[in-house]
Amino acid sequence: MIGLWLGLAFLGGVVAYDLRMIPATLVIAVASASLASVTWPTRQVRLASGAALICLLAGAGRVAVTPAPTSLPSDVAGRHRFTGTVLGLPRVYPERTDTLLRLRTPVEATVLARLPPTVTVRQGDVLSGIGELAVAEPAESSTGATATLRVFDFTVEGSEATLPQRLRTRIHETIGERVLRSVPEPAGILTLGVLLGDDSRMTGPTRQAFQAAGLTHLTAVSGWNVAVVTGVCEVVLRRWLSVRRRLPAVAGITWGYAYLVGLQPPVVRAALMASLYLAARWRGRPREPVTALLWSVIAMIAVQPQIRLDVAFQLSALSTAALALLGPQIARHPAWIGAIVLPVTAQLAVSPLLLYRFGAYSLIAPVANLLVGPAVAPAMAGGVLVAVASLVHPVAAEALGVLAWLPARWIVWVAELAAGVPELTGRTLAPGGRTTILIYLGAGIPVLWWWQRATAVPLPEELALLAPEAAELGSEGPPRGGAA
Repeated sequence: MIGLWLGLAFLGGVVAYDLRMIPATLVIAVASASLASVTWPTRQVRLASGAALICLLAGAGRVAVTPAPTSLPSDVAGRHRFTGTVLGLPRVYPERTDTLLRLRTPVEATVLARLPPTVTVRQGDVLSGIGELAVAEPAESSTGATATLRVFDFTVEGSEATLPQRLRTRIHETIGERVLRSVPEPAGILTLGVLLGDDSRMTGPTRQAFQAAGLTHLTAVSGWNVAVVTGVCEVVLRRWLSVRRRLPAVAGITWGYAYLVGLQPPVVRAALMASLYLAARWRGRPREPVTALLWSVIAMIAVQPQIRLDVAFQLSALSTAALALLGPQIARHPAWIGAIVLPVTAQLAVSPLLLYRFGAYSLIAPVANLLVGPAVAPAMAGGVLVAVASLVHPVAAEALGVLAWLPARWIVWVAELAAGVPELTGRTLAPGGRTTILIYLGAGIPVLWWWQRATAVPLPEELALLAPEAAELGSEGPPRGGAA
C-alpha cells in the first residue's frame, strides 16, 4: 500500500506542475506530512511522509526539465523537394495513405505525410519527391509530428528497415491478406482491426457508426487486445508449463504482440501492467492491479513525460483505473452483474475527458459495449484461426472464416443499430482543462479512500476478460475535417 501512495505522490507532482500550482501543492503536502507525523509519531510514518514529499518533487521536476515540443518555423511552409524515411507502419485509408516521415530535406523534422491512396510504402523506406509542408496545421499528440506534408509525387530510393521491422511488416501484410480473403466484408475489416488494430480500410459510414456507438476502441490498437493475449496464452500454456516457466513465456508473448501492433502508448501501458502483474505472481506476492497500473503509468511518464498529453494514453489509464478500483467489489457478486456494471463504469470514467477533448458524448455507448463485449474475443480468436489455417490451405481458411465472421458481423450490426438511435449521441460544450482535472480529483480522492477501506480482493483474471477494457472509448473522437 505504501507503494501506491508514493506513486500517487509522484503523479500529484506532475498534475501540480501542469496546473501551475507547485507552491500551493507543496505547502499542502508539507502540512499533511507534518500532521501525519504528529498524529502517528512513529519512525515508519515519518519515513513514509518524507518519501512522499520526495516523490511529489520528483514528479514535478521530471516534467519541468522536459524540453517543450519544437515546432517548425513558418518560413519553411510551402512546396518543396524532400527526402525522408518512413517511420512506423503506414495506414492506408480509402482516400489517402498516412505515415510518419523523418525528413532530411528541406528541414530535419518528423512530419505526418499524406500520400495518395494507391501507393505502397513500408516502414524503413527512403522516399524522395515533391510535397507541401503545412506548418500551421496541428498534428495529433500521439504521432509526434510537428507538421503535415502533403505528398504529390515521390519515388522509393531504398530501404533502411531493420530485420525486426521487415518481419513485422511481412506479418502484417500476410495476416491482412488472408483475413480479408477469408472473412466477408464488413466483418473482415473489423476482424483485422480487432486482431491488429488496423481499421484503415473501414468505410466511412461504418467508421461513423462505430464512433457514434462508442465502439472505436475495438478497432484501435488497445490495451484490451494485450489483456486478451495475456489471458489466453496463460490459459493455453497452463497445461504444459509450470508457473515458473509459464509466466516468463507469457510475458515474452505479450511484448512480442505489443511490438507487432506498433507499441502505441495504450499497448505499452497494458504490456507493462501485465508484466508487473505476472512478476507478482511469479514471486508469489498479492496481485494488485491498481498498483500495477499506477507504476506502469509512472514508468512511461518518467521515460517520456510528453506521453501524459496523449489522449489514447489518458483514456487507457482512466478506464483501466475505474475497472481495477471497482473490480474487487464486483467480484463478490454474480458474473452477469460485472458484465453490466463494468462497461458503464468505464464509460463514466472517460466521459469528462471525452467532453474536454472532443466535446462529444454517447449515451448509447455503455449499452453497445455490453452487447458486443462477449463477441470481441471470439472475433479475435477467429482471425487467428483463419491466419493459421491459411498456412495449411486456402479452403481451410475460408471454412474457418465463419468463426470470425459471425461475431464480427454481430459487432458491426450492433454499431449500426446503436448509431441509428436518435438523440443519444452528439456534441456539446467542452469543459476546460483545469475544470476536467478538478472533476477527476474531486471524484478520484473519495473513490480511492472508499476503495482502500472497502476492499482487499484483487481483480480476478476471469472478470478482467468478461468485459472489454474500454481503454480507448472514443479515442479517435469525431472525424475532423473529413479525416478518416
